Amino acid sequence: TTRGLLIFGISITPLHPGAGRIPGIVDLPIQRDPLGYPLVFASGVKGALKSLCARRYCLNYLDDYGRIKCSKLMEKCSETEQSADVDNCLLCCCLFGPEPGEADVGSGILSILDFFMFAIPAPSASHGYVYVTSPYVLSRTHGVLEALQTLGVNKAQDLKEFVLELGKKATASKIVSPTLSGLVDIGLTSLKVEARQLTSIDKVKQVFSKLGPIAQTALEKLVIVPDDIAPTIIERSLIRVTRTRLHISKKVVQTGALWTEEYIPVGTIFIGGISAIGRKNIYCDKIKIEIDQAIEKFKEQVLSESNGIAYMIVGGKETIGRGLVKLVLF
Repeated sequence: TTRGLLIFGISITPLHPGAGRIPGIVDLPIQRDPLGYPLVFASGVKGALKSLCARRYCLNYLDDYGRIKCSKLMEKCSETEQSADVDNCLLCCCLFGPEPGEADVGSGILSILDFFMFAIPAPSASHGYVYVTSPYVLSRTHGVLEALQTLGVNKAQDLKEFVLELGKKATASKIVSPTLSGLVDIGLTSLKVEARQLTSIDKVKQVFSKLGPIAQTALEKLVIVPDDIAPTIIERSLIRVTRTRLHISKKVVQTGALWTEEYIPVGTIFIGGISAIGRKNIYCDKIKIEIDQAIEKFKEQVLSESNGIAYMIVGGKETIGRGLVKLVLF
């Protein structure tokens, strides 16, 4: 029985996993790791998945802020009063844990990883767009896959072989690609790219094809950029939008209502994972869910995924069409 789940994701709309305010020209920046690579913190991924579970099963058991009232649910679970409706909502409490401020009854069974960037589309005058990654990103991806493999995720082995081979082709000073060669426009600069064929590429084509039409060409346009220039190229690929709030009657910008916000572009590919290595809480005991059952329950009841594909909304700006992510699960 697997205790892990590998997730590949692709942004269907621009994403704004907000990082609050930091010094700089962007008022509302996205989340980044210490080296400047975009990511979605695990707390945001967990919140999106828990919200998906709550909307599916707990609409009658939410507080005024849309949070699950797990402790109230337990009060309903007398020996004579326990329904499938309550059990399904308790599953959300079992998997993800109670809300802050409720009694200390233990965390959820599931442990959610950060959503790390694997490759990001960069505009290219010569190829329309290319997908940019780096040796550091590949090493980080390898670490995630290796950890999930130990938890019984069989697909992680094929992907790990692919990432390892990509990493071996990369160098500290040259830009390489499985397919592209010659001068390739990346961002605002024409750079020389060397083609280095991969023997393991067929093992991952199925993954990228499931992500959708944009990602299907990712392997053909994948470019490995040295770590010293990758953050700069990726920075140029991000979207920055200056927004205003108008005075409705006067149709002029309200005082102080001018700001700039940042987005991760459509087509960015992420890798993440979920593990079931925690301890059961009282909600799991109530509905008799064991740790070994957690991953299958999550896939079957929370995601209700079809053919290994699901969707979630992460980050802010949901009301203006931001944050939709397509997931491929293994």
